[in-house]
Amino acid sequence: MTALASPTVDAPVAIRCQVCATKIVVPGPDEIDVKNAILRVDRASGRATAKCPRCKTWVEIPFRYFG
Repeated sequence: MTALASPTVDAPVAIRCQVCATKIVVPGPDEIDVKNAILRVDRASGRATAKCPRCKTWVEIPFRYFG
């Protein structure tokens, strides 16, 4: 098992679920918070999605893993 490098993040505004409008990603002053979500990362592309805790829809988030 290999460890993943630190994720890169670019989220200047809050990201909401497209279905129920629940906030998924909330930018703070020094960090980015992912609110109560299950994360899924595609190994080939490094793209990440988060499962909405309310309606269970997968929402693309601005995280990308390199490793």
